[in-house]
Amino acid sequence: MTFKGHKWGNQPCPRPKCNGKIHGESVGLKMGRRKGMGLAGHTMNMYPCRKCRKVHGPPKPNVPREIDLTPDFNLGWITGIVLGDGNVIKDRRNFVTRLGSTDKTYVELFAEVMKHRFPNLTVGRYDGWRTYRVPTGKMMTRHVYWARIYSKRLYDFFRPHKLEDYHWTIPLVVLSNIQAKRGFLQGIYDAEGSISTNSRGDCTIALASKHKSNLIPIQGFLNGLGIRSTWDMHNQAVLRVSGRNQCIQFGNKIGFRMPRKSVKIPMTFKRKWRNSDQLPWEKKTEW
Repeated sequence: MTFKGHKWGNQPCPRPKCNGKIHGESVGLKMGRRKGMGLAGHTMNMYPCRKCRKVHGPPKPNVPREIDLTPDFNLGWITGIVLGDGNVIKDRRNFVTRLGSTDKTYVELFAEVMKHRFPNLTVGRYDGWRTYRVPTGKMMTRHVYWARIYSKRLYDFFRPHKLEDYHWTIPLVVLSNIQAKRGFLQGIYDAEGSISTNSRGDCTIALASKHKSNLIPIQGFLNGLGIRSTWDMHNQAVLRVSGRNQCIQFGNKIGFRMPRKSVKIPMTFKRKWRNSDQLPWEKKTEW
């Protein structure tokens, strides 16, 4: 194959300026793409190929990969993380589900659980600097870590429930299974929850949202597990679980998977459980 006097392939080029250089097939591939041809210089349509004279037919369509959406604990946890902190977007060519945070451990945990739950999907990880404006008007720059998954099936699963203005709804698949519900509670508390203590050893676990309608189903789930909660309405809606006994029940039945939050519950009641080898909420979650 020749193009503008050059010879592409495994033979030396006859042009004097090339000094017998072998361009190889990679250059021919670039020229083939430039002329509107298919992969490796082949014509992908119903006409005879210019290279091998065969009729290859149209290129195969890009069929989305099938994923298993059977409700379980991990699917509920992933749903809580995506609805709380994640993004579900569509760019010019891809359907993206991603999570970004300055906490590297948090993003790596999400990536590992996602990879374990959906082994046929590729989880990409990257990081970079991000500049944004805080509510006070000051510009800040932080190092942000990202986990990104390309999947149309996953996009179609989350997109109807990730609404504008920080509204979200819980998928019916998650509501149909008790383990998926507990996983969702753990995920949404890992994403949007917080835990605080005072000098007396009291504990408060709070879940905040811009809209109270997001948290009303959460209170119903907590009541079903025997965990009492109260409302605190100021600039935003806050659902609080207060008291030693209630925090113990929360740790037993839901808990945190995020490391920097899970370590705070044992510290709260360290004196009460000094003679115990394992605190009641320190139980391993099987992935």
